[in-house]
Amino acid sequence: LDLAVIRISSEARHRIKWTFLEGITVPYPPALRRGIQTLIAAPAPSLDITLRLDQRLGIFFGETAKKYLTALARRGIGVDAVASHGQTVRHLPETVRVAGQPIRATMQIGAPEQIAARTGKVTVAQFRQADLALGGEGAPITTAAMFHLFADKKESRLIVNIGGIANYFYFPAGKAITSARAADCGPGNSLLDGLAAELFNRRFDSDGRLAARGTVSSSLLRKLLSHRFLRSRQISTGREEFGPALVDKILTWGRADGLSKYDVLTTATEFTAVAIQRALKRLPLDRPRTKLYLTGGGAHNSFLVSRLVTLSEGMEVSSIDALGIPADLVEAAGFAVMGDAALRGVAWPTKFDGRQRRKWPVAGAIIQPPTVAKEK
Repeated sequence: LDLAVIRISSEARHRIKWTFLEGITVPYPPALRRGIQTLIAAPAPSLDITLRLDQRLGIFFGETAKKYLTALARRGIGVDAVASHGQTVRHLPETVRVAGQPIRATMQIGAPEQIAARTGKVTVAQFRQADLALGGEGAPITTAAMFHLFADKKESRLIVNIGGIANYFYFPAGKAITSARAADCGPGNSLLDGLAAELFNRRFDSDGRLAARGTVSSSLLRKLLSHRFLRSRQISTGREEFGPALVDKILTWGRADGLSKYDVLTTATEFTAVAIQRALKRLPLDRPRTKLYLTGGGAHNSFLVSRLVTLSEGMEVSSIDALGIPADLVEAAGFAVMGDAALRGVAWPTKFDGRQRRKWPVAGAIIQPPTVAKEK
């Protein structure tokens, strides 16, 4: 659980000034983490289990936030509101007809009502649903927030977030928010962490040391690069495509090809790097003024980063830490900015494919904390 503290003031309705104050990362309790992993991996998850995990995760979020708020208060830092993205357990960007209507869907758990009740703070959540209501895929959703945090007048910035899924944000120098571009690239940590668990009984490949010991299998890489998402027009994807099911396929293919476990992980890491670079090559980059910044957990994987640097063909690559927010807390900071916009009733665009949209959503549901009843 990443918690970031951001001070935000509005210069105008659509412009903000921000200061990153601090942040922390708190691991999920092991039993809760296992429950969520089981839920994500289940092809037909139990509704009862989903509802109960939603509440339990909300309690964890709320209690953790309350403890942090208390520590902040002791240092003279007051917090006005909380923004919570929640934990994605399903992301279904493909259109499927349900009762005659084309439907896309996404689900994040971590009941915001539990957060509001425990912190006593107004809580903003459910950021993705407004985009779905306007025909979007519900992702990427933080592009406008990232623009306000990182766009620059002189430097074109290409930000690659390697989280569970890898995605990019491109902000041309000195351009308006509507010139931004954003989309998912494909696999990220969800695939590599799943393979590290199955092959090495590790939660993740620390610093990419395991992948660095293997050799890329051209046969396995060809199979992976034929993945349908890389050939589709979808702008978002999820663990449904690049999670447990693909891990199982890769293990089967690896055994059939007689690959070592190191070669399997090395090839999956190469797949991740190549998928990112293929996505970036489709962008109209202003290369002389463009710098690539990495964020997300994958930015700590030195082997993956080295492959991205090699494939970037001379583009300067840095950690997003250089822009004032630690890489591990960038997403949390983005949702803080989105929460502020929701509280001010500000609509921001959510689609960034070069075409103008007539409607922009105010993304985020506002949950009021409970009040103490007064008897008459």
